[in-house]
Amino acid sequence: MARPKIDVAAMRERLFVAAEEVLRDGGPARLTVSAVAAKLGMGQSNVYRYVRSRHHLVELLAERWFGAVEAGVGRW
Repeated sequence: MARPKIDVAAMRERLFVAAEEVLRDGGPARLTVSAVAAKLGMGQSNVYRYVRSRHHLVELLAERWFGAVEAGVGRW
């Protein structure tokens, strides 16, 4: 039986939400791939299918946040 197709965009969104929760609850020092994986109830290795590293995760979060800011500023 073939594996079901994963919606990469939806999974990344879940990762971002979990990472933001970890960051909000524990601060930057607690933002680890392991903590995000635990928040999602999955193995750490599964997270690495969607992000290369903790640093990459932080970069993607920053892009997401600044994109939202730019979109808001553009409406002024």
